[in-house]
Amino acid sequence: MIWTLPIIAGVLGRLDGFGGLPDRFLPLGIFNKWPKKGINYTRYLIGLFIWVYTMNWIYILTYALAVSVPYGEKHWWMKAGLVSWFGIGLIYGIASLSWANALFCGMLLVAFKFYDMDQAWLELSFYGLGVLYFIFK
Repeated sequence: MIWTLPIIAGVLGRLDGFGGLPDRFLPLGIFNKWPKKGINYTRYLIGLFIWVYTMNWIYILTYALAVSVPYGEKHWWMKAGLVSWFGIGLIYGIASLSWANALFCGMLLVAFKFYDMDQAWLELSFYGLGVLYFIFK
């Protein structure tokens, strides 16, 4: 059942990230009736689900630290463009304690931003694909 981990991580990451109109859970018509705001702090549960699959408690701590790094164009460290987005992806990947996953997450986030992916799909895909490492480990 570890194949469900990317789905769970993607949904938890996105549930924390959406706000009012026009930012919905996903930009699909079926989500127009959802509540106007996300559930705060759900992305901190990603580490807990990884711990359930791996039984290694350190992932609770590393993923809690990684998802607590704020990102967005308003923060001063995000002024370097794609390099800043690579850093955010790198931090999320480092939480898996694998340098290969860190590089994968950094390059994945840069590709998503370079091709101007919608923010809803970006967060769902990034948080989900960022834990693929545990399936192939």
